[in-house]
Amino acid sequence: MIRTGVQHGDIPAVVRVHESEPELDSEGWDEIVEGDLQAESYVQLSNLDGQLQEFDLPWPGYGDKCNWRVRLSVTGADDSLSVAYGEDGHELTERHRIDMWPAPEDGLRWLKEDARTFRKPQ
Repeated sequence: MIRTGVQHGDIPAVVRVHESEPELDSEGWDEIVEGDLQAESYVQLSNLDGQLQEFDLPWPGYGDKCNWRVRLSVTGADDSLSVAYGEDGHELTERHRIDMWPAPEDGLRWLKEDARTFRKPQ
């Protein structure tokens, strides 16, 4: 589950599937976290409105469990709280990037934490 700053509307997101772990690109992102995902052949992304997007995985995951590492990079989530319901002309700043690659389980890891204390992992 990914919690967003903006409560309504679409958030621009890019999903990239890699053969191996991509280089960490932390420039321009407020927060980056990695976790594990079990998936055999496809992944579904949906929002609370029930809109669904599905994409196929091009090759098997790591091992019998088809494990994938998922890296989520987020920027502008907190800015979205203030502009989502603001005056006309405000631009939504929240963006997400999801990188996936086959890899053994490694648990949840924060690679870049937002400096604001209310965004700290719990």
